[in-house]
Amino acid sequence: MNTVPTITHGSITGMTGNDQRPVYFLQIGKATKPTLTVKGEQKKPDGEISIKWSSKLMKNVNDQQVNTKIMSAHEITVFKASARVFLAAEPKKLLALADNNLTWVKMPFLQGLSDADFWKKNDEGKYEIIPTDVKTILKRFTDSTAWGQLGKIIAVDLFNGNGDRFTSQGHWQNMGNVMFQKQANDIKVVGLDTFDPNSHSSNLTTMTVHSNGELDVLKSPHAMRTFAEKVIESVEGEIIRGLKKSGTNSFTVMSNNVPVKIDENSSGFLAGYTDDLATGLDQGAKKLKIYLQTKKIKYKPLPQAPQMGGFPNKPLPPVPQRPGFPNKPLPKPPGFRHPVPNYQAPPPPGQQKSIPQGILDRMTYLGW
Repeated sequence: MNTVPTITHGSITGMTGNDQRPVYFLQIGKATKPTLTVKGEQKKPDGEISIKWSSKLMKNVNDQQVNTKIMSAHEITVFKASARVFLAAEPKKLLALADNNLTWVKMPFLQGLSDADFWKKNDEGKYEIIPTDVKTILKRFTDSTAWGQLGKIIAVDLFNGNGDRFTSQGHWQNMGNVMFQKQANDIKVVGLDTFDPNSHSSNLTTMTVHSNGELDVLKSPHAMRTFAEKVIESVEGEIIRGLKKSGTNSFTVMSNNVPVKIDENSSGFLAGYTDDLATGLDQGAKKLKIYLQTKKIKYKPLPQAPQMGGFPNKPLPPVPQRPGFPNKPLPKPPGFRHPVPNYQAPPPPGQQKSIPQGILDRMTYLGW
């Protein structure tokens, strides 16, 4: 099933946009709600390869809904023309369309999505914190399943050199990039925004990621647990900071069916989830390893036809014809088979699939 439809003339029937970033939400066809998200990513050398593969890795480790596609030139033209129609009354949202330093991508629009950022702009443009928002985020983080899912996401981020969620030192860098999706009675953590244009380690065509220690976290259970402790500590710190700024002295949430009271002097209230996060990191790394090893085998060059007797294959000279006896091919004996079992002709140049060298180098560094 194709979850990322092709944008064609007349296919866009509605559109809204983000006020701060080049992100747009499109209705396609007869849909009454957004079904497609279009985003402008900062253009980088080999950026399209890194965007494609960082999404591919997250999709196969975290969630099949993570499916970022590079837009074709025709799709970009149609999208921009439609944006100028649907957003004509909001000219600020059209400014990004003139930026030639953006790579335009599309992905499925996920219903029921929210993030962990409890800093909100008020009508005056100033940031403020609503106490109930802080309490909601804390409640999300008192779920062992959520920490396990987040661990898998962070494992892929570390491999990809994406520090726009958590840095390689475990600091919570971008609260808005920890995203939750309501699914029936469950809340799932989804690893969207897989490419970090501001990281020198996010170029998957080269091997620079180990220089900041990102990959070292994935090398051993001890390293993963140490990293998990730093992440837990950073999340706790942000929640306490939010509680202080909100003007609320304390609040109580249920953690593992036990009421837990949090105030501005609390610490260690999420420490019980360290093992869940470390386990998620380990599971994510193992799942990523298996996926990439499978791809590496699948993308191996196809076998070439063997040379006979150490000599280059050359066409045999034509057999001279005897007068009145035209040459006819000899019948093949019963059970005849081609001398190279399962041989397939190699694809035309440029069509052989391959894994970017930077990913192969990362695998080698990790002993995968």
